[in-house]
Order: sequence, then structure tokens, then C-alpha cells
Amino acid sequence: MLSHCKLFAQIPMKFISGLYHRFWFAVLAGLALTATVARAQTSLPHATVGQSYSFTVTTTPAAAVGTVYGATGLPTGISINSSSGVISGTPTTAGTASGSISLTASGVTNSFSYTLVVDSALGTPSITSATSASATVGQSFTYTVIASNSPTSYNVGALPAGLSFNSGTSQITGTPTTSGTTLVSLSANNSSGTGTTVSLTITVSPAGPVPVITSASSLSSPASGGGFTAVSYSITASNSPASFSAVGLPLGLSLNTTTGAITGTPTVGGVYSVSISATNNNGAGAATTLTITVGSLSSITSASTASGTVGVAFSFTLSGSNSAQSYNVSGLPAGLSANTSTGVISGTPTTAGVSVVTASANNVTGTGSNSTLTITIAAAPTGGGGGGGGGGGGSVLTIPVIVTQPVSLAVAAGSPATFTVAATGSLPITYQWRKNLTAIVSATTSTLTIANTQPSDAGNYDVVVSNGFGPVTSSVASLTINALLAAPVFSVQPTSQSVLTGSTVTLTATVTGSPTPTLQWQKNSVNISGATSATLLLSNVQVSDAGSYTLVATNSQGFATSGVATLAVSPPVAGQPSISSQPTNVSVNSGQSASFTVVATGAPAPTYQWRKNGTAITAATSATFTLSNVQDTDAGSYDVIVSNSVGSVTSSAAVLSVSSSRLANFSALANAGSTGDQTLIVGFTIGGTGSKQTLLRTVGPSLTQFGVPNALSDPQLRLFDGASKQINQNDDWGGAPALTAAFAATGAFALPANSKDAALTLPLSAGGYSALINGATATTGAVLVEAYDVDGGTGARLLNLSARNQVGTAGNYLVAGFVIVGTAPKTLLIRGAGPGLTPLGVNGVLADPQLTVYDAKGVAIGLNDNWGGTAELAAAFAKAGAFAFPANSKDSAIVLTLAPGSYTVEVKGVGSLTGVALVELYDLQ
Repeated sequence: MLSHCKLFAQIPMKFISGLYHRFWFAVLAGLALTATVARAQTSLPHATVGQSYSFTVTTTPAAAVGTVYGATGLPTGISINSSSGVISGTPTTAGTASGSISLTASGVTNSFSYTLVVDSALGTPSITSATSASATVGQSFTYTVIASNSPTSYNVGALPAGLSFNSGTSQITGTPTTSGTTLVSLSANNSSGTGTTVSLTITVSPAGPVPVITSASSLSSPASGGGFTAVSYSITASNSPASFSAVGLPLGLSLNTTTGAITGTPTVGGVYSVSISATNNNGAGAATTLTITVGSLSSITSASTASGTVGVAFSFTLSGSNSAQSYNVSGLPAGLSANTSTGVISGTPTTAGVSVVTASANNVTGTGSNSTLTITIAAAPTGGGGGGGGGGGGSVLTIPVIVTQPVSLAVAAGSPATFTVAATGSLPITYQWRKNLTAIVSATTSTLTIANTQPSDAGNYDVVVSNGFGPVTSSVASLTINALLAAPVFSVQPTSQSVLTGSTVTLTATVTGSPTPTLQWQKNSVNISGATSATLLLSNVQVSDAGSYTLVATNSQGFATSGVATLAVSPPVAGQPSISSQPTNVSVNSGQSASFTVVATGAPAPTYQWRKNGTAITAATSATFTLSNVQDTDAGSYDVIVSNSVGSVTSSAAVLSVSSSRLANFSALANAGSTGDQTLIVGFTIGGTGSKQTLLRTVGPSLTQFGVPNALSDPQLRLFDGASKQINQNDDWGGAPALTAAFAATGAFALPANSKDAALTLPLSAGGYSALINGATATTGAVLVEAYDVDGGTGARLLNLSARNQVGTAGNYLVAGFVIVGTAPKTLLIRGAGPGLTPLGVNGVLADPQLTVYDAKGVAIGLNDNWGGTAELAAAFAKAGAFAFPANSKDSAIVLTLAPGSYTVEVKGVGSLTGVALVELYDLQ
């Protein structure tokens, strides 16, 4: 479970000047009684919660040697040194403390009153300056870093060449020398700590136009006399290029960097992607790809059809042009196989049917285009012969053939929808209808009827038609559900009101209809300009606003007029409340505070009652109403009734908008085996209140539909709580309806009901959990493990997610994905741990992990190799409750503020290192 450390802010000590009180007291010196004048400071400098405080009590003239100091009523955390008179400590609570300071010398005690104010702590600073800036090569650039909450210093990441940060002026200045885009991390510090890191995008444009490649994007060197044809090609570009570049040229070709000429004779066949670019005095232009084909690709030249019979030996030979050396074949009928070196397809077919086989040929140049070979396998013949000059015959058994496909439908909600298929073939024939590729229970006839269609029935439908010789699948037919058309109907009518002059009046109605009606408010049957929503707001009403108000709703099916709401406005009365400043709309992120304020006068002084959506709020009876730790449920319309004995007036409504976001999904793709480090371990933490309905899945065999090779054939899932007690498990998910519903609710892709994939859905209370994934048998393969937030509206939420596995070389990295949903950015700590796992007892760790974060478009938006022991990251570890990294370790970590969307994290070894690594994701908000 995560532990959260709240960071308390501190502000510089405030000194109060000129607030001194004079005090006169007498002290005994020796045996003589002497009157001595003394002055002591008793209005003490301010202190700050959480900040070290020190102040020395002084007198004029100086107190006698041996004076004993005392004080009463000091704030919690503050004390006085009886010998030195130093008041010091660290206060813990804001407020004003008062008491007395005593000075005792030669048996005489004098006491003086004092006041000490302890100010609240500030929060950590937040960057408020713009998050993007533009510059030009060779031109002076200045950007000022600005942050809230009195920053004392800034942290600035790597800058474009030519720029530097001046900590004295808090400015990034200089003259950039190289064009490009750089993401610069920014954060600020004060006595409370380091604030959230944001990314500043600095785009440096070239000093002038750079070259743009204009030459052809491809060239070829065909085979010739046992070799290849000589090449002569010139890179051309606009804007006066001075030099050229070509990366990835085939052996035998070379580039003249001054002229851009590519010449020579290739020596190795193939298709090459060469990156070419040009440079002028303003910089390098964008690189483009030049495709060079050396030799001629091979294409299939053999026949496109072949036939055979169940139980009878079959042979067919592929052939290809341009010296084909080998072949690629997929989709063969059962019982047949291909020799990819010779191109011979042979064997004994076991199943009747028509198969479309994909084939291509390879030569020294590469792989040619795909061709199709249609192989028709007939069923084994039946029947017998006769004698006496007669002949006998028999019928041929065939797989089903669909002669009438189901057709797409669009119906109104509540109406029936019927899909029909017709098929021929050997009997008996069976049918299984599917929706979105999932079998529909009991839908096993040639007709599928949905008697009372609802919006949830919309989707794609097909049917699998089968007999003893094979199945065939119909084309897909879509079902579209149209809403029922209906004329407007009022379910809530506007209500009459009687108010004082100057009041704010809100008239509201609720109306339904399909299509959605247009609305128009009227006063005394005359349209009110611009009043076209369900709510009519009238501010500072006067006697002239009195009248009869109605709302007219219209759509293609008709119109309706609401009941009459009568507005009576009384003339002003001496002393009645009057609002001079109305509350204004507020927009905050969840977890922040929101305040509404009204300014009003009246005699006698008015009282206040705040309301949310027209309902009085308990104890909200001041001119200012503040909500702390705002949540989604606090969003709404707020107003205040201002009253005195003369009358009352209602303010205009102010809308509170709450932006929020949450982690909705986490997934990890890695290899899993049956034991040891081959076990894929995923951890997650649930915070908040109540329970979180959670969906966990381990997908193995169903990954093949996405082209994932070597998928784990039978993954199993075990779930443990924070005490390492197994609380649930699953091997084969079995098509359970509750799981199917959870898949749909979270947007998870469907799993076949009979697949060997594993899944669980269950409510989990706040705490830490671990999921262990391995093969049910002694097998190894790729597996996708997923955790989904099913009921996003509850008080509980996913706080921390992690996955541990063996990291290999290219293609076998540890890859995790996550999804942020909502309306506000979310700040996350993302870590790739390797060496940091050794103290936890993990062996064979990845010695140097590198962490890269990608957005949904595959663009890298964050990268870290060695975390560097920065104070900012260490503070983020502490806040998240993550275990510490040694300051000089090669573990990786990064803090990013990300907009709602999908993201991918990749952890790999620097220099192709391998070993066990842990990828972690923490919600810092």
C-alpha cells in the first residue's frame, strides 16, 4: 500500500517593524536598590508552520548577568531558553499566541505581555509561465520562468544549444545555434519542497529557409549479366543546398556530398531505404526516404487454382520469376504442407472445402508481392456400381455454401429486427449467430429475430454455417437502432415567483422529445431574444420585468408550450438587501478548493444562505462560501439568498465546473513461463474510500488475432492481497456473463467464450494487491496482463500499478500501457527499476534500464536512463510511497504531467543488456 507524505509549505519569516512596547522595571544590584530603565520587544516577529524559528529577547539597557527568562502561552513547538532568552523551535499550528515573558534577576521578577503570530505554510510552487516558446537560430531569445507560492529557486532541464538559465533573473536566455524542438523540464522550489515538473517546449526555427528535397523518391538497379546495372542519381533540393547526406546506401554505391550525385554499381541485391537530406547556411532540411531496388523481385508464375479430393494424395509445385530461391506459403488446407525451398505443396487432404492460399517468392533482391492460389478439396465420393450393362453412381458430399447473405438493418428502438441466411450443402446443417464475433446463446436457426430492439442491440451480426465437412461464415450485417420519434413533452414546468426589485430570478423547465426540441422563452407571448435554453436567468429584475413567462419547445414531430410562470416584482423598499457584486463562475481540478463570494448591503445588516441547484447548504451562511477538496459531485449551480427584516434578494447563479481524471487501465505485455523469473508479476494499489470493482485479465491465445507471435497457450492468473494471501484465481475464463459485461463496460476487447485466456472481476477494498501470471503447463510465451477500473464513479481509485518480468533484447522488452480518462491533466511518477531491486532480494536484475514513454501516436514524450539522485525525483518517491533508489544507481525515473489519453512505457537494457526489471506507475495527485 502506498503511504502519502503531505508536503507542508514554508514562507520566509516576517518581521514587524515599529511595533515595540516600552517596559520599565527595577533590578537590585548588590546590596543597593537602584532604579534601572529597561525596554523589551514584546510584539514578536511572525513564525511559519513547519519552519524553524528563533528570536532573542532583548532589553534596553541589557539584562543583568544571570537573568532567568520564562514565558507562558507559547505556540506548540516553540519554547524559551531560560539562560539565554532565545525563543525557538518549529511551530506546528497556525494562529495567534499570547502570554507573558518574565525576567528574574537578583530575586526580582518582571513580566511583560507578548503576541506571536504563526502564519500558515505555503504550498509547493507551481510553474505558471507559458509551456511553449519559439526561437530562431542566430537571434536573441529570452524566456522568464514564473511560479506561484514564492519560489526560491528553479530546476531547469537540458536546453537547446546556445541557451542557458540565469538563476538570478530566473530567465532562459541566449542565442540558439541549432534548429529543432526540445522538451525542457521545469520545476520550482521553496521552503516547502519542489513543485510539479512541467515540460516547456522550445521550438527553434532555422534562420531562413532550409533545403527541401525535390528529386525522385525511388530508383532501381535491375539484374544484368549476372550482376546489377550501374546507378547514376542526383539528389536535388530547393533553397541553394551546400551539402548532401545519404544514410544506408547499398554496397557499391557512394555519395558526392558536394554535388549530391549517387553513383556506382550495387553488389548485393535487395530493397534499401536510404535517408537523404540537404543542408544550406540556414541548417539541415527534413530527411526523406529514397527507395533503391537492387535486382528484380520475384513473382509467382504458376497456376492460380488447384484441386484435390479428401483421402487422395495431392501435389502442386509453385514457380516464380527472376530466379526465385524460396517461397512463403500460408492458409493451406488441413493435411497439406509446403516445402518452402522447392515450392512443392503436397500431402493428403483431410477436410473438404475451398481454401485461398497466400504465396510469395524470394530471391536475392527480397520478397515479391503476394499471390493467391485457390485450392478446392472435394469430399470423398460415395455410392457403388451395377452390372448387366448398367452403371451406378453416387452423390458428392459438400461443405455448406451460403446462397443468401444476411443484410444490414436500421430500425426504430422497440421495433423487431430479423436477420436471415440461406445455405446449401450436405445435411445436416447447423447455424450459430454471432454479435461482434461473440456467439449468441440459443441463436441456432437460419433466422435470428430480436423482438424488442434496444440501443444495446446495435452492432455487427454474422452466422457460422456448418456441417460435417466444414464451416463457412456469412458476411457481416450491421444493426442500427434509431431513437423513437416523439413530439415535445414537458416533465418539469417553470414555477411562478414573487421577488423584490434587484433580485436574480431563474426559471427552469424540463422537456423531452425526439429529435431534441429547440427552445424559446416568451414573455407575455413575445419571444425573448437569445433565451433559447431550458433555463432563463433574469438578473437585477425591475418592476418592468413582471409578467407571464412560458417556454415553447419545437421539433419535427410538433411543438408544446409550458405552463405559465408569473413573475411579480415589488418596488424597492428602504433598507432592503441589494447585491453590488455577484458570485462568479469557478473552474477547478478535483481536490482543489473553490470559493464563491457575494457583496451586499442592507439595513439591518443582511444574513446569507448559499444554495446548490436550489437546495440550501447546511452552515453556508457567510458572504463567502468555500468548498475544500472539491470532487466531481460538487459540480453544479450555486447562488445565495441575502435577507434581512425588510426582505430578501437572490444572487445570480454561479457555476462550479470540476475537471478530474483517473487511471482507468493498465496493461503489460511480456513473456511468461511456468516458474521463477518467467512468472510475470503485476502489482497495483487501490486508494480512497469504499471498494473498487476491478477487472483483471491475462490474455494469451487470443493475442494471435493481433499478430502477436508465440502467445502463451494457457495462462493462469492468481490474485494475492497485501498479506501475500491468495484471494482468488482463474485458469480458463469460460465465457461468464459477468465477465462479458465487464469487458463491455471497460472497452476491453472480446474473448472467445471457449478460449484459454484467464479473467476475474471482483470488488477490492483499499490496499495493495499482486497478480501472478504463468503458464498452466510447462510452456513459455507472450502474455498480456490487464487491470481495468470498472466503476469509475466510486470513491476508490487506482493509485499505483507495476509489472516485473525478464527484459530481453529487441522485441522482448518490458512494455506497459496505461489510459488516463477525464477532463484534467494527471501528474504521474514512472519508474524503470533494475539495480534498485537487488536490496529487495531479486537476483539477475537488469543492470542499466532505460525508460521511454510514448503517446498514442507513438511519439516519445519522455525518456530517462539514470535517474541521477535529483531532489525532485526523491521527493516524488517519498510522496508516492515508492521504495528509494540509491542516488548513483542506474535505475530510471521520470515525472510527467499528461493529458487524458493512452500511453505506452518501454523498459529496455542499455547496450542490449538483459535481466529482471520492474516498471512502475504512481498517481501523484
